[in-house]
Amino acid sequence: MDSLLREISEETYLSMEGVPYTVSNKDVKITGVIKYERDLVGEVHFGLVCPIYLDSRIEISLKGKENIRSWIIPLDEYNSFVSSNGLIPESWADLVMENAEKLGIK
Repeated sequence: MDSLLREISEETYLSMEGVPYTVSNKDVKITGVIKYERDLVGEVHFGLVCPIYLDSRIEISLKGKENIRSWIIPLDEYNSFVSSNGLIPESWADLVMENAEKLGIK
């Protein structure tokens, strides 16, 4: 869990009402694993499904200068958001969303 929390800290900046916020064990729950061997990445990696439950007042931004856009949207709006914005999710994201209920993701 320490590696996961460190990765979140390295890749994101979180704050609540202007005060930095650090994700802790109480915010994260491992609900599943992904081993998807149908692409090159999946052949050599596996993933953990880890919903992170945060106070709705927490603001999240990505660190780094990569050309990445991010959104926080309600789970029930995911499919329409993806299709209306012409987005193509990675295969692991589709697997998680298709199985969200089984994985205990709300």
